Amino acid sequence: MTVSGSDGMDKSLDYLLKIRMPASDISGLVNQDICLLTGENVTVDVLVKGTMSDPDVDVSLDELTSGVTDRLKDAAKKEADKRKAELEKKAKEQLEKKKKAEEDKLKKEEEKKLKDKLKGLFGK
Repeated sequence: MTVSGSDGMDKSLDYLLKIRMPASDISGLVNQDICLLTGENVTVDVLVKGTMSDPDVDVSLDELTSGVTDRLKDAAKKEADKRKAELEKKAKEQLEKKKKAEEDKLKKEEEKKLKDKLKGLFGK
C-alpha cells in the first residue's frame, strides 16, 4: 500500500491510498468477470477527504478499469492478428490451389494443341 496526501491545520484530510490486493478480494465491489480478466492482483484507489471528525472515504476503481480496458484491447488485438494470419494462410492456400489448377488446365490445353498439330503432320 502506498499513501500520499496531507492533512491540514484545520483538520482537513486529502489522502490517496493505493492498495494492491488479490482480484478475488474485490469481487463484491465489481463484476466478478472483471476480476477474472485482471489477473492475480489489482490496485484499488481509496480517497480520504473531508475532516478528521467527518472523513469522507471513496473507493475509485479507475486504475482497475483502465487496466482491464488495456488487457481487453491487447486480447482483442492478439485475436485479430491471429484471425488475420489464419485468413491470410487460407487465402494463400486457395490461391495456390487455383494457380495449380489453372497451370494444369493450360498444360492440358497445350498438350491437346500439340497432339492436334502432330495429327495434322502425320495424317491421323
